[in-house]
Amino acid sequence: MISLKEILSIKKLNVFDFDGTLVNTDSKVYVTHSNATKSKLDADEFNKYKTKSGDKFDYSEFFDLDYLINPKLIKSVFNKFKNSIRDKKSKTIILTNRKNTIGIRNYFNKKLKLSGFDIIGTGIPNPSGKYNILKSMIEKYGFNHIEIYDDSSSNLNVLKKLENVIPNITINVHKV
Repeated sequence: MISLKEILSIKKLNVFDFDGTLVNTDSKVYVTHSNATKSKLDADEFNKYKTKSGDKFDYSEFFDLDYLINPKLIKSVFNKFKNSIRDKKSKTIILTNRKNTIGIRNYFNKKLKLSGFDIIGTGIPNPSGKYNILKSMIEKYGFNHIEIYDDSSSNLNVLKKLENVIPNITINVHKV
């Protein structure tokens, strides 16, 4: 049985990805292949895309814009997000690969009238940015129970490995 002391010592962090987890947008990643053909990928397609030699990526719709392109809430995850914000015993963040988070902030704060959470952009289109930021937050603030919601299996697999690096933490991952 867990003791009251153990319950009171839990420092919980809720981590939500943005694109494809909380919200779908019409933003695209543009790929120029080595043979000069071009492709465009949405967030879900990009998560599954296997990079080929010579591919060049244009992330400008994710990294540079101060607005979101046709945002649509993913209601089931959004409801979990709202509940986590209301939980005063935990901290909630949006951890996104987007570099520019102004559009996300405006969408949540101005359009949806939500606050009480932080938005952190890595500006790195792979799991290493999220890994480094989450590791730093856990070490700095002493979080020991982390719930992560993400649509990318590779992000979740990499972030789950923090349990092997930092002692006495529990990480639960939720594939959206």
